[in-house]
Amino acid sequence: MKNPSVKLLELNQYDILSSENPPLFLNSFDSIYNHYQDSDSLSHLMYFKAKSLVALRNYDEAIQISTDLLGKSVVKKDYFILVKCNILLSRCYYYSEVHYRVKPCLELAVEYAQSSQSAELLAEVYSNFGSYYLDIHDLNVAQEFMIKAVRLTKRLPASYTVITILSKAAALHHVQQKYDTVVLYLSTALKMCEEVDVSITRFRIISNLATAYTKMKKYKLAEELIGKGIELCKQSKNISSLLLFTFDLATSKTCQGKPAEAIRIFDECMSIAQTLHIDNPRFFMDIYNNYAICYGQNNDHTKALEFLNKSFEIAEQIHSEEDCMHINTNKSHAMVNLGMYDAAEDLLQNVIAYHKKEQNFNVLLSAQSSMAMLHEKRKDYRKSLKAHKEVEKTYEKYIIHIMNENTAAVQQQVMEVSKYYQQNTSTLSRPSQGYQNRENLEFIGTGDAYRKVVNSALLAAQNPNANVFLMGESGTGKEIIAQMIHQKSLRRGFPFVPVNASAISANLVESELFGHVKGAFTGAISDTNGFFVQANKGTLFLDEITEMPLEIQVKLLRAIESRKVTPVGGTKEVSFDCRIVSSTNRNIYELIQLSEFRLDLFHRLNPLEIYIPPLRNRREDIEILIHHFIDLYTYETKRAKPQIDASFLDYLQNYEFPGNVRELKNIIERLFILANSNHWDANVFSLINSHHGDYGRPAPIFVEKQENETEAIIKALIKAGGKQKNAAKLLNMSESTLTRRIEKYHLQDYTSKGK
Repeated sequence: MKNPSVKLLELNQYDILSSENPPLFLNSFDSIYNHYQDSDSLSHLMYFKAKSLVALRNYDEAIQISTDLLGKSVVKKDYFILVKCNILLSRCYYYSEVHYRVKPCLELAVEYAQSSQSAELLAEVYSNFGSYYLDIHDLNVAQEFMIKAVRLTKRLPASYTVITILSKAAALHHVQQKYDTVVLYLSTALKMCEEVDVSITRFRIISNLATAYTKMKKYKLAEELIGKGIELCKQSKNISSLLLFTFDLATSKTCQGKPAEAIRIFDECMSIAQTLHIDNPRFFMDIYNNYAICYGQNNDHTKALEFLNKSFEIAEQIHSEEDCMHINTNKSHAMVNLGMYDAAEDLLQNVIAYHKKEQNFNVLLSAQSSMAMLHEKRKDYRKSLKAHKEVEKTYEKYIIHIMNENTAAVQQQVMEVSKYYQQNTSTLSRPSQGYQNRENLEFIGTGDAYRKVVNSALLAAQNPNANVFLMGESGTGKEIIAQMIHQKSLRRGFPFVPVNASAISANLVESELFGHVKGAFTGAISDTNGFFVQANKGTLFLDEITEMPLEIQVKLLRAIESRKVTPVGGTKEVSFDCRIVSSTNRNIYELIQLSEFRLDLFHRLNPLEIYIPPLRNRREDIEILIHHFIDLYTYETKRAKPQIDASFLDYLQNYEFPGNVRELKNIIERLFILANSNHWDANVFSLINSHHGDYGRPAPIFVEKQENETEAIIKALIKAGGKQKNAAKLLNMSESTLTRRIEKYHLQDYTSKGK
């Protein structure tokens, strides 16, 4: 009779073998089975056989074995079999497209796992539940289950099950484009592989880790890992895994824009696949798609379309409607480049209809954007604008969908951001040291409008390569939202470069944006990088983009499309990789209709669009903002914190705030300078107003009804000693707006620069 610990070790090895090499396990099954006599071991071995059959797509036999095992295990309460076989059945039903049976199997597995009091079994069920919701595109619920699973693994020693759970969690985060988290989970799993003998799984983890680095554009790290994997495969003569790493290397070359190298390596993949007699249709579907990408990069769109047609045939054969739609989207791009506009439009209409029905908002946004681009290529700008408005509607629905989900995962994420951006609102009596570094992170609020903007920013942050367009009145906090998007994205470790387009002089704008070489013009004493290159790998924020001259808009469009700039005076192009967040306080659609802003540039800038409402539409946030700014200036001025009377709050609640949050901040700042009393009520506003307008509407300092705009600006500049920044505060307008007014009315003599 075998020692129980030896028997358990052997069974664990058979468990791994059935997962890593199902054909070998099945070929050896009879001889292995005959070595055991006790019913528990025999049940385990039969489960391993069923698992191997699932891997080889023999679902009917696997269902029969699992069902038989469950019948025998219910009475004796063999929780291992009860949990494992229900998980296995859920996979069989999913792959057999008997979807209505999947969830009940997993729910049973959860009940049995809870009864077993085994953290490992419960973690495994949660991770499979997470994978199920990932498969049906419910990422929020998938994340909830994966979080539970990963938390449970922290109590467990290294094992094949824990490695599998971490790999599943990494797969979810890969779909969510959270590649730093993918790297964390896979690195932990890879380290565990050193303790558990799982060579095939180790190869898969190395491959997935390399893919994550490729997505993060860390190509050197990715190819080092791939090289390590190829070397290990050759040493162990593992040709199957060699194919995996060769495919990864080709994909890396594709992502780097090296199509010739990628095609050569994909050819190697096809050769290895023939040697192995690969008959998996998905392999060929994927490789044909990749060939198409490479030929598209080479501008051989006819060849690209040939490969996409091959891929589409396979997708139809395996009855994968979702893959058909994905391939049709890519086919439409090739057709547009070949001038086959009508055919491309037909494909996109079908794709859009499908994703509307399935509510796959992320993919729908991409397809609708492609439709807008198609009409633009046709120079049918009316239809292009209409298609773009459809994108806006979908984006709005996407945000509402996320908010209505109201899942714990989403709420937790929003609350984390809320906490980060309003750390001091719950401790208003004691200013925090954090105020020294928080002035640019003051997007404060609690209301629905605030939460909608934060949700939109979070969604944008999860798409690190998508440009974002911000709209809102002056003073609403557009730059703060731009910083939030940057800080919550993969690009947060790289520069955030803010640029006020309206403040750059017309004759210097090209040099500022694209850089210049030494000697390009008088004063160019050295090579200088422009804003695009300065923001490389990070975020470039183009504030008040609508103020940019039309001739510069053309060059900006070319830079965004090619991801390259040519410095002034130079001949060599310089590549850059940055997300562009742009903003305006003007009506962009009106400007496009008036031909003051290019429609094609607008399309490149606004795959994602966020509207930031004025403060008058966020009245529920006014009081919390008042207390926030009072705390800020209490800290900065070292004064005692003023006592706030209800009339003070009522007075500001009734004000329209044409200058929005910036104006509210300036009001509080001026009161700290001018108010002698530590008790603030409605009367305190007489200190900063020349006179009162209607009740409850404090008039901005200096801007009286009888004064025209020119006189108001001159007075403010004189009082500020010619300093535009201080004058802008007195006028409750942004510095860039004041700069434009000074130029418009030729008031440079009143500025410190003009004196």
